[in-house]
Amino acid sequence: MSMLHKLTLPPVPSNDSSHGEGQVNTEDRLVDIEIKLARQDDMVEALNRMVYQQQKKIDELETLCSGLARRVREIQDVTEDSVADEKPPHY
Repeated sequence: MSMLHKLTLPPVPSNDSSHGEGQVNTEDRLVDIEIKLARQDDMVEALNRMVYQQQKKIDELETLCSGLARRVREIQDVTEDSVADEKPPHY
């Protein structure tokens, strides 16, 4: 699930001496920046949720792995004990 978006800035206003047009362009740029900031906030929120879910899964897998390793050691201990008690086949 790719939620990353390329950040593109609106064009830089030209050095036009017309005050009214420059004001509109500045206002448009401000609106664009606010929209991009809102999108980035949403993206950060989504990424935080994703990282949280992944960490929960990592924790579950670590617990499972520890339990499996403990079980393997128990089986090895039982197997070693039973093998140590057995007489070799040539007796």
